[in-house]
Amino acid sequence: MAARWDPPLWVGDREFSATDLEWVCEATRRFPRLGRFELALTICENLPWEAPNGRPGVHSCLVLLERLAAAGRAVLPAKVRQGARRAQATRAEALPPVALVAVEPVPPEE
Repeated sequence: MAARWDPPLWVGDREFSATDLEWVCEATRRFPRLGRFELALTICENLPWEAPNGRPGVHSCLVLLERLAAAGRAVLPAKVRQGARRAQATRAEALPPVALVAVEPVPPEE
């Protein structure tokens, strides 16, 4: 019986060869400072790996990376917890007062 990670291996709608899987594992070693999303995007751009909508298959790649990490074949950067994003508070400052001067209208020339 073949091991779980023996190529060819399908993830989503893409088949991975032994070379593809080795490249993915090598990318995790070469780019340890990238976040998981950036790492997945880099892998998708270099394989190339696209989702059915034509965009990089980042979400499927993240699944592959998680599975490789769980199997001990790749080391991923720690997950960064991102809180709810709020718009940065802006501080409104009062404008200085402006002096208004009334001017007599000039009658039109005849």
